[in-house]
Amino acid sequence: LAAVGATWLWCKPWHAPATFGRVWCLFEALKTVDLGKELVLVMAADEQASLRATLIECFDDIMRILSSIDVAAADATNPNDKEFIFGLIGARDGGFARFNADLTAALRLWLLGAARAELVAMTRERGDDDLEANKLRNNVARLLKDLGHYDEAELMYRQVLAIDENAFGEDQRLVAALLNLANLLKAQSKFAEAEPMFRR
Repeated sequence: LAAVGATWLWCKPWHAPATFGRVWCLFEALKTVDLGKELVLVMAADEQASLRATLIECFDDIMRILSSIDVAAADATNPNDKEFIFGLIGARDGGFARFNADLTAALRLWLLGAARAELVAMTRERGDDDLEANKLRNNVARLLKDLGHYDEAELMYRQVLAIDENAFGEDQRLVAALLNLANLLKAQSKFAEAEPMFRR
């Protein structure tokens, strides 16, 4: 792993890949991250299309899947391999809980890159003001916020709000965009900017 630039993790189906249940695959995935290499989830075209739809409509499902990884529940064809890898994980700082947390964090970073790429592709195909693309933009902003990238999240939430305002005016559908941006501003202690959005 130290000699390669990236590790590809095959995902089929993307929402329940067999690789997530294999000890060697999970261990090598996190070892890749520990070595400062790139971890890439690879999937077929039909799985990529399914992922795009889920990124737009069911973002919480993706977060739930990534957060459900548990290396202690993974298996290996050879029981000796499983015992060996479990020993390495147990000796690692933080043990199994830290392993799961670190791997989940790495997968969330991959998801951010994948979602950004999908957003670029959608806006190229449909235009910046496309409302489906704006749903995805909102979810990318949410992930940026969760990862602590507040400045970039704020910029993106402002884009979401501007596009929704242009499309819906003062319609009820604007509320979610207003609250997302207001809560982010509040989290950054930008109370003077957040207050009028909460009042709208």
